[in-house]
Formats: sequence, C-alpha cells, structure tokens
Amino acid sequence: MALSHAIVGVWGGAPLSVELAAVGVFAACFVARSAVRAWEEARMEAYAHRCVVGLRAQLAEKLYDAGGSLVGRFGSADVVCGLVDGCLKAEAYLRRTVPKAVSLVVVPLVLCIAVFSQDVVSGAIVLTCYPFIIAFMRLIGYTAKDESARRHDGFVEMSSHFMDALRGMGTLRAFGMAKLYAATVYAASERYREMVMKTLRIAQLSGAVLDVFATCGLAAVAIMLGFRMVEGSMAFLPALTVLMLVPEYFTPIKSYASDYHASLDGKSALAHLADMARRGRDTVFLPSARVSVAEGAKVALVGASGSGKSSLLDVMSGASDLGEGEVSVCGVAGEALASPQWRRRVAYIPQHPYVLAGTLRENVMLYAPDAGDEAVWDALESVALADFARSLPHGLDCALGAGGRALSGGEAHRLALARAIVGGRDVWLLDEPGSSLDVQTQAEVREAVLPLMEGRTVVVATHDERWAAAMDEVVSIDAGWEVRHG
Repeated sequence: MALSHAIVGVWGGAPLSVELAAVGVFAACFVARSAVRAWEEARMEAYAHRCVVGLRAQLAEKLYDAGGSLVGRFGSADVVCGLVDGCLKAEAYLRRTVPKAVSLVVVPLVLCIAVFSQDVVSGAIVLTCYPFIIAFMRLIGYTAKDESARRHDGFVEMSSHFMDALRGMGTLRAFGMAKLYAATVYAASERYREMVMKTLRIAQLSGAVLDVFATCGLAAVAIMLGFRMVEGSMAFLPALTVLMLVPEYFTPIKSYASDYHASLDGKSALAHLADMARRGRDTVFLPSARVSVAEGAKVALVGASGSGKSSLLDVMSGASDLGEGEVSVCGVAGEALASPQWRRRVAYIPQHPYVLAGTLRENVMLYAPDAGDEAVWDALESVALADFARSLPHGLDCALGAGGRALSGGEAHRLALARAIVGGRDVWLLDEPGSSLDVQTQAEVREAVLPLMEGRTVVVATHDERWAAAMDEVVSIDAGWEVRHG
C-alpha cells in the first residue's frame, strides 16, 4: 500500500522527496518480509531435520528390536531405501510443504481483508475465487496422491527385483537364467517409469489449470477496476493498491500447489516410514512348549524343518514375543527376554552369519566397540582365526564384506564366535551351525565351538546328531517338546 501511495503521488506530480517516507516504509516491509522468510526457512529446516533424525533413530531401534519381522514384512530393499532415500524425501517434504500450508491460509486471509478495505467488489471477486481453487486443488491432490502411492509401490518392486538379482546372480548364471531375470528387472523399471510420467502429467496439468484460475481472477478484478475508473466511480490509488495485492493473494496457492506435487514422494515416504516404525514385534505361539534352560546348560533343539526351532531361538534371544507356551533361559522368562539387560548377554549366531562391510577389527568388535587389539587377538586365537588374520594383507585392518575380502562359511561362523567372546556374551544361541558347509568345514567349526562352550549357556537348533550328542540335554520337538538328558 505504501508503494502504491508513492507511485500515485509521483504520477500526480509530487516531488520524489515528499514520497520518500512511503518508499522507506515499503523498503522496510520488504526487508522485514525477507527476514521473516529466512527465519522461517531456517526454523523449518531445523525442525524437519530433527523430526527425520528422530524417526530414523526410532526405525533403527525397531530394526534392532524386531528386524526380522520388519524385513519379512517390507523386504530388505524397502527398509534400506526408507532409511536412506526415504528419510531425505520426508525431510524435504516437512521443510517445504508445512510452512506453505500455513501461508495458504494466513496470507490470503490477510490480503483479502486488505482488498476489501480498498474495494468491496474486488474483495468479493477474490473471495469467490478462493473456494473454487481450493476445491480443485483437493480433487487434483487426491488423484496425484493415489498415483504417488502407486509409484512408491513400483519403486519398491523395482528395488526388490534388483536386490534379488544381485543376491542370486551366481545361481542365475549357473542355470543360464541371468538374461531372463534381467528382462524382469527391466520390465519393473519400465513400469516405474510409466508411473512417474503419469504423475508428472497430472502435476503439470494441475499447475496449468491453477495458473488459469489465478489469471482469470486477476483479469476479472482488473476489468472491473478499469470500467469503474472510466466511469469515474473508482479512484486511482485504491485501484492500483488492489492490482498490487491480488497477484500476492494467489501466489501462496500456486506455490503450495507446485510444491505439493514436488513433495508427494516425501509425503508417501513419511507415511511409509511411520508405518515401519509402528510395526510391532512378531509373536510366536508354541502352546505345547515347556522349555527351561538352566544356567550353564548345553541344550540341543531337534525336530523337522518348520517345527518351531528357529522361532524358539527368536523368543530366547528377545527378537520375538511368546504368545503361548513357557520358555525360560537362565531363570529369565516372559517379557524379561526382550529387556536390554538380557539381550546384552545373548549372542545369536544364525546359519549364515553376517559379515559387516568394514575391517576385521570392526567386525570382531561389533558387540564391544571399546575393546582393545589384545582382546581381539585373544578371541581370534580362541576360534582358530589368528593365523588367518596374520595372513591378510593389512591384518586387523583388512576390509571384509561388501567391497572387501570375502569369507568362507566356516570363517564367517568363527568370526561370529569371536564377536561373542569379545562382547562377553555368555548365552549362545546357534541356529543350524554348519548346515550350509561341507563335511570337513562342519567338523572344523564344531571343533572350534565345542571347547568354547565351557562356562556358557548354549542352545543349538540342529538336525545334526553329532551336535545333539555333544549337548547335555536334547529337546525333541517332534515328540511334543520332550526333554531327554544326553
């Protein structure tokens, strides 16, 4: 309003010095608005970053607490993409959309009052345009939201295909199926491309229509002002003020619409991350199970595949809750099996122990990051990996895992045991140790593990009678959870 007053004054022949005050007011308002926007962006950036960091930490904790159920429900590719790319998209959504949603309500309301104060007819025109634009935005928004959700599902499908191809590349090549599977990955990527292009078409169409609405609204105001100025019923100052305010009236609407479509990926990612974070732990139902493992006992779980051996180990490790049945380990039962204190005592060694993408030292020190090299070497000596470590090009600093040196199945099992020793874990849960190894390597792993069981509580789920024969007790699941003393 100050700027229009200065322009009208200069147009009427007033000296520029007389209008300097009005120009100064306009400059002060312009600087203040820029400062408020900069402060708002800084605050929203900090808020979005804080929210996403908290959500990522919550999801990481959920992965540690119930990682198996999360990966089983969503897939490893989806979980990894959510933790990395999804969090970045969610942060961009919070940073850009939330303040513009506030501006969508506050700015048009304030400017509408200002327009009414200058001209009732122009105020009625812009007030009439607003609900129609909002209704149209909602209709387009629903369509774009559905397309965005489908596009996210397509992205997950494409990522899962690619992950499966990487994992099974050796098998696919061995059976001559690599090219055939590559065609399925390509088909998934093409479906995702088509989804992206469809969403972009909707976004471009909605943006164009909103521009048309805003232009028509501004044109209606300008035409009415022009007619009344010709008639002499409208002064130049209020007419110019209204013409300057009306474009600002429609700007938040267009800005929100453009950013809404640009941030739909972030909204879908945020909803998906929240769904992951709400995912509860798996509950295992073993109604007939009555298993009690005493402190220092060596117990073998035997039974057919699918009978519940691995599920029972999940309960003992605290990764799953027990819905029915009774399970006790070292006097710990029920909800106490999921407590951090208990989980710090447990080392769960699966059939295929995971080798981290890091150095040998970092892999061994997984449970105890502050352990020294002496403890690492002692653990490697205990599991007969010290000579192997000395033979590596960089010793304990040799890179393992992805991008580093690969380990054999037996080496990976002994590395997992070294982790448990360094971490001071006194309860060992082994799921089918050596089941994927050849006979000689199985014997080597068994020779390395059995002497280390002294003084520790050990539960082994196995089909191998040689492992069962080495235990103090055998729980036969096929026989109704019958306990036999070995």
